[in-house]
Amino acid sequence: MNAGDAASYTVDIGALNGFAGTVSLAVRGLPANATGSFTPPSVTGSGSATLNVATAANTPGGSQTLSITGTSGSLTHTATVTVVVNAPSAGAGISIKFVGNAAAMGATENAGVVAKANWNNATGATRTTPLALKDETGAATAATVTWTSKSE
Repeated sequence: MNAGDAASYTVDIGALNGFAGTVSLAVRGLPANATGSFTPPSVTGSGSATLNVATAANTPGGSQTLSITGTSGSLTHTATVTVVVNAPSAGAGISIKFVGNAAAMGATENAGVVAKANWNNATGATRTTPLALKDETGAATAATVTWTSKSE
């Protein structure tokens, strides 16, 4: 799965020797900034549940071993599975198309949507050297932007 995505996995619960107890499910070992939940959270006797794993955009990439535990009273069984999170690729770009009244953006016009404190002042019809972007708090980010005005 890619960082920022969610995935679902089927967990099968089997009953031996007529077991009819309620099995509560839990997951441990999720990567940082990821969550896991079961639907349903417990199964009576045998059946299946869905493990839903959601990652955030900043979930680190790599392999992680998850421990899935079923518990019914004093009975416990644990199985492990490996989940692989692909980190976001560096250098992904954003493309912005300015659409106007068939007039090219002028050299003194500003490109932007809403002015916010600490946001860069991106000006001009063209910028070929990357402009480092800041977030709304003024902190530096890894994002950069370049642009060229085109008449279409």
